[in-house]
Amino acid sequence: GTSSRDTLRDSAKHSVSELPVNWWVQPSVIRTFSSRGDMSMGTAAAGSNMTFSPSRNGTSLDLQAGLEARVRENITLGVQAGYAHSVSGSSAEGYNGQATLNVTF
Repeated sequence: GTSSRDTLRDSAKHSVSELPVNWWVQPSVIRTFSSRGDMSMGTAAAGSNMTFSPSRNGTSLDLQAGLEARVRENITLGVQAGYAHSVSGSSAEGYNGQATLNVTF
């Protein structure tokens, strides 16, 4: 019979081009309408409270891209990255990313 070690060694012989890979690109326009979230902080001392009021109101262009590859029958690796660019107002702007490992039982 075959051992699990033989199975692992055989699966490592596959090239990347043989792996089932899914990829995507997703552009978006994000419009935020008067998003507001007040946060108060302070100590036990009287008059120490301070309030932060970040306000978001504007439009961002967002581009996300990613891929997933099945490396074994029950294991999928994925990566996603993106960038949002503010085009008006005080909308969100910046980079984001995510890596995933999915194992099914």
